[in-house]
Amino acid sequence: MKLSPKISLILEAFQNLEKVYVDLKKNLEIPKEEFINNKLVQDRVRIDFNLAFESSMRVCRHLSAVYGIKTSSKDCLYKIAQYVQMPFAEELKNLSEFYFKYRDLKEAVSPEELYDFLKKNLFLFKEYARFVVEHIKRTTGNYLLIDFDLLNEKAKFVKDSVKKIDFVLSQGFEEFKKTPMYYDRVKYFYQVAYDSLFEICRHLAPRFGIKKFGDDCLTKMVEKGIIPEDYYDTVLKMTLLKNKLISTWEVSNEELYNTLLELNPKFPEILKEISKSLRKLLEEKQKFKILSMQEKDCIFCKIIRGELPSKKVYEDDRVYAFHDINPVAPVHILIVPKKHIVGIQTLEPEDECLVGHMFYTARKIAEELELAPDENLNRGYRLVFNVGKDAGQSVFHLHLHLIGGRKMEWPPG
Repeated sequence: MKLSPKISLILEAFQNLEKVYVDLKKNLEIPKEEFINNKLVQDRVRIDFNLAFESSMRVCRHLSAVYGIKTSSKDCLYKIAQYVQMPFAEELKNLSEFYFKYRDLKEAVSPEELYDFLKKNLFLFKEYARFVVEHIKRTTGNYLLIDFDLLNEKAKFVKDSVKKIDFVLSQGFEEFKKTPMYYDRVKYFYQVAYDSLFEICRHLAPRFGIKKFGDDCLTKMVEKGIIPEDYYDTVLKMTLLKNKLISTWEVSNEELYNTLLELNPKFPEILKEISKSLRKLLEEKQKFKILSMQEKDCIFCKIIRGELPSKKVYEDDRVYAFHDINPVAPVHILIVPKKHIVGIQTLEPEDECLVGHMFYTARKIAEELELAPDENLNRGYRLVFNVGKDAGQSVFHLHLHLIGGRKMEWPPG
């Protein structure tokens, strides 16, 4: 059976790495002399160095098993760095050697040596995480780093718990009231259902652009529109009941029974809404991925990036203008947005100002080249968008033709 990377394991390890990386960087920003004389800071740095290395190694050991790479503790980072094509593999090898030298106490590592080494090599932890993550995105196509195994597992927990609660509720309140086991049973399975739903929320929230959240994760999803607004009161009640059940707060038989009658059917509904929002997000990401591939191969994008030569006329933060290599008039300039847009037919509402800016840029260029009509409306120029192959569009990156320097005919062609 082919193994695949466990996204949750990797993300958890790298999140831990990020925390200690920030602390290490902060403690290494103090002057060297102050570091040498501060035993407390030295101890913190040594502890954080251990944590950073072990967090990196956790991912390393996992990927070694996934990719079938035979490694040891001393060469794991080096071999995985080579596998993901990280340019600092040799430096990571040196970092591992340094770590084991001071960890095993084979040689004394002075505060000066520790400071100098980490000051120079700390960036390797960040680069290692970056290259591993990019490799996984590239090789799996999972650009949002979604752990679908985790989501499916937690969704199953939710559904199974809802069924078990439904069974107890179906026995009626009188039976529920006189059977203590029923109370304990629904209390347990409600917490399983809620915790599983919360884990789904916690995993997906950052992918939906929710950066700061805690126990309010589900309400944040409502505010963001991932879960419909109609469920706002429901998720508040869900959280309140969960907090009551894990505290010393007494929840009566009647309150628990009636609250579950209301909330239990909502779990599958909320799961369905999150699933719909996730599907939409993945479709948008796929569209963006296709667009990125188009952009990578687009001639005009390469010109804008300076990868292909052009005779530039004008440039600002939104557009780039240059002479057409196959002019149909003495003046033939293309005004191209820096954002990759296939054509007029793919414009979005937010592109309205950009298209207006293209026309305004054309006007400025025409005035500078003395193409603009005088007070008697003599002279002039033509602005043209070709939309689609039948209209003559040959490069599928939106561009505005500014044509002038001769008298124009009508119809144009």
